[in-house]
Formats: sequence, structure tokens, C-alpha cells
Amino acid sequence: MAPSSRSRLRAAAVLGPMLVLVCCRGLVLRSAAHQLYAGEAAGVGRLQWALSQGTFEWHGPARFVVEHTYQYFAQGTAFLQVVAAALSPFFGHTFTAQAAAAIALEALGVGLFAWLLLRITAPAGAALGAVALALPPRFTATFALQPYGNHTEYLWVPLAAALILLGRSPASSRRGWRR
Repeated sequence: MAPSSRSRLRAAAVLGPMLVLVCCRGLVLRSAAHQLYAGEAAGVGRLQWALSQGTFEWHGPARFVVEHTYQYFAQGTAFLQVVAAALSPFFGHTFTAQAAAAIALEALGVGLFAWLLLRITAPAGAALGAVALALPPRFTATFALQPYGNHTEYLWVPLAAALILLGRSPASSRRGWRR
């Protein structure tokens, strides 16, 4: 059975912003990569170096976190490292694998945000909100490529609140962005 036009719209509302994010982060990476190689990147670069040299040894999660993550007390970066190691066969044992992991996780976050918006608004509203999240200021986009994990949550709440409020029109029966 072929998908309905509503199903296609809903899929586009989720996948479209994810694609926009991946393309835009690729452009940011291309233009700002020279800003990303800092002392912080050296900590996570040790994992790629060990993988490329064949010297990586597993000594348990605690030692992995201390030796191969930036700020060992921030365990979210350990998850980023695991994803980067999984992407290394595709992107090489380079910082590009780190950036690809950050982009992939952020794209999944934007897709999840769009999917959640679909539960409260129409596909156009969900796409609008998710694209707004996928296109933050350049500093935020550049920071999201670094190995610290994604910290764009300050954008999510206002966007969701604005879209919810746009969908409510107490003075009329018009439903705005709402389904």
C-alpha cells in the first residue's frame, strides 16, 4: 500500500530539517574546521590516534571515559566518542569522524524534536520549528561540532512554546498550526 500524502508530509517534516542540518553543519565544518582544533580536541583525538595505530585496548568503561573523553566528568562526551569510533571506518581516524558523530547526534535530536512537534502541530509547523532549531547562529553551530556534546537545548523550549502558542487562538475557532 502506497503511503498517503499526509504520511509523506509528516516524513518530510521530520527528515527535511535533518537534511538541512546535515548540509549546514557540513558547510560550517568546511569553513570553521581550523577553529575546532584546540586543546580540548586533543583529548578526544587520542581515541582516533589509538584506533589508527592499532593500540587501543579496552580496560573498562571508567578508564575509557578518563582516557578518551573531554572532561571525564561529563559522560555525554563518552557516548560521542563511541559513535565517533563506530563512524571511523567511514570517515577515517580523523577529527572528521568526531564531527560526523556530533552532526549525526544533533540531526537525530532535530528529528526527534520535529517528531514531538508533529504530536502538537501540523507538518508545516513541525518543519518550521525544527528548521529553526537546525539553523542556529554560527557560533552555536560551530560549538555543536566540537566534542563537548550538543548544548542547543536553550533553543528547544522557546521554539516549542512559540509553536504551541501559534497554534492556539482563543478568540476564534481558527486552529492555526494545529491539526
